[in-house]
Amino acid sequence: MSREEILRITGSAERGSEHPLSVAIVKAAANTVEPKDFQAIPGKGVRAIVADKLVLVGNEALMAENNLDFKAQMGESERLQDEAKTVIYAAYDGKPIAVLALADTLKDYALEAIAELKRMKKEVIMITGDNEKTAAAISKKIGIDKYFAKVLPQNKEQIIEGLQKEGKIVAMVGDGINDSPALAKSDLGIAVGSGTDVAIETGDIILIKDDLRDVVTAIDLSKRTIWKIWENFFWAFIYNVVAIPVAGGLHLLLTLSDLTNSTPAPWVLSVFNSLGGTFGAKGAIAGPFLAQLFLNLSKSSLRPEIAGFAMAFSSVSVVMNSLLLGWLYRKPKFAREKK
Repeated sequence: MSREEILRITGSAERGSEHPLSVAIVKAAANTVEPKDFQAIPGKGVRAIVADKLVLVGNEALMAENNLDFKAQMGESERLQDEAKTVIYAAYDGKPIAVLALADTLKDYALEAIAELKRMKKEVIMITGDNEKTAAAISKKIGIDKYFAKVLPQNKEQIIEGLQKEGKIVAMVGDGINDSPALAKSDLGIAVGSGTDVAIETGDIILIKDDLRDVVTAIDLSKRTIWKIWENFFWAFIYNVVAIPVAGGLHLLLTLSDLTNSTPAPWVLSVFNSLGGTFGAKGAIAGPFLAQLFLNLSKSSLRPEIAGFAMAFSSVSVVMNSLLLGWLYRKPKFAREKK
């Protein structure tokens, strides 16, 4: 068969699939026809009827299941895999017809995103259905130290679960139907916006711009948000922590020796005198003065309008502090640089 005829047959069989490899084959083909009895086999490939003949397009496992022998092409397949290309086998009417090699180009800024994640002390792991050689070549190219190759879609979820059992918090980035179970299983599912609808529905975070640097931005922004939440807890409670005891009169019991005495309690004088003593003669004069001032303030009651103002200002503080995140936050520096 000619190259054009092989692409037409395989492209016709792949028309029913949304897998990126299938899309690439369909784009390369011409004059394709609508297949019959199309079936996607997860992690292996597709089968369909084209021109009343059975067409199989997929990996070695799919060919082995159907007793198709590609041993004569193994040398060429290994050479292509060493070049970080994904090898796909095609059979027509029960006979091998072709070996197709597809080079999976990296997403824009993938190298920058991975480098920044590693700088943030995150462990980056690649999970792929590709063979061992292709996975090793790609992981070396993009700077990933650990990878899982020849992983079936249902096994991706098991790998995520295994990492979680090791005590790790796992964030999964994916864009395909095959990634959906793993996205759901992970602690944080990040779906690429250009991916399938199933992946987008499953993900906790959706990257609208299909830019992997936004993975870093999402993690950084989430960390800043958590800090803002803790800061808001402080602003929400500090007024109450200070004002409620004052409103309850606790300060009177702590600062007066008795309710009718007009002099500070002994412990108040002792504290301020000791503080004043550390500053010499001037401190000795200031100590009793500060103690008396503290007494006068402590005998004051907390007026309702002051309490109301404090309560309102507590809410204003929380809102303003939250707004500061939007006003002052800047993306990580590398993410602002144009390609």
